[in-house]
Amino acid sequence: MVGFYDCKFSDYHHIDESNIASNFVWTPNYASITHINKQRWIRIGNYPKLLAQTSIPQLRVANLLYDKDEFIRRLPIEEWKLFTELSGGGCLYYENKLSLHFKDTR
Repeated sequence: MVGFYDCKFSDYHHIDESNIASNFVWTPNYASITHINKQRWIRIGNYPKLLAQTSIPQLRVANLLYDKDEFIRRLPIEEWKLFTELSGGGCLYYENKLSLHFKDTR
């Protein structure tokens, strides 16, 4: 699962946990680890204090609601838009989405 914070740093050596807000740009979702394993993205670790403030969202797969890997229930069509759909986006999906976000907010 991957989530992005609304902040930018000049490089990963300048990342300061105290300057990271606790809100994500959008609901965290699943991503392939391929772009991390192939070093397209840099693995910087994690910050336990920030992770403790983070809740894993319930995600929708078609009309099924999941909490992590646990099936919760079938959703009526009226509720589909209430839950973020599991996307499993690739690196270009997230890079484009981040590029648009920071272009629009800066």
